[in-house]
Amino acid sequence: MGRSAPQREKVHQIITALVAGLLAMSVLIALVGVGDTLALSVHERRRESALLRALGVTRGQVKGMLALEGLLLAGVGTVLGVPLGVAYGLAGARGLPGLSDIPSSIVVPVGPLGAVGAAIALA
Repeated sequence: MGRSAPQREKVHQIITALVAGLLAMSVLIALVGVGDTLALSVHERRRESALLRALGVTRGQVKGMLALEGLLLAGVGTVLGVPLGVAYGLAGARGLPGLSDIPSSIVVPVGPLGAVGAAIALA
C-alpha cells in the first residue's frame, strides 16, 4: 500500500534535512582537520627553515627552494588534475539518465587550460 503524496513529500523533506545535517557535520569536521593540519605544517616548516638557516643556507636559497617546491607541486597537480578532471567529467556525463549516448570523442579546450596552467605557475 503506497503512501499519499503529502506523506511522501514529508518523508522526502525529513530525509533531505537529515542528509543536509550529516553533510554540515562532515564539513565542520573536515574544516577542523584541515585547520589543524595546516597549523602543524606551518609550525614544522618554520622549524625546518630555521634548521636550514643554522646549517648555512642563505635566506635567498631558502626562498628559492620553497618557490621551486611550490612550482613543482602546482605542476604535478595540473598535469594530474586536468586529465583526471576530464575523465571524471566524461564518466559523470555518461552516467546521467538519458545522456548515455554521449560520443566518446570530446573536445578539450587546450588554450584556456594552458592559460590556467601558466597562471598557476606564475602564482
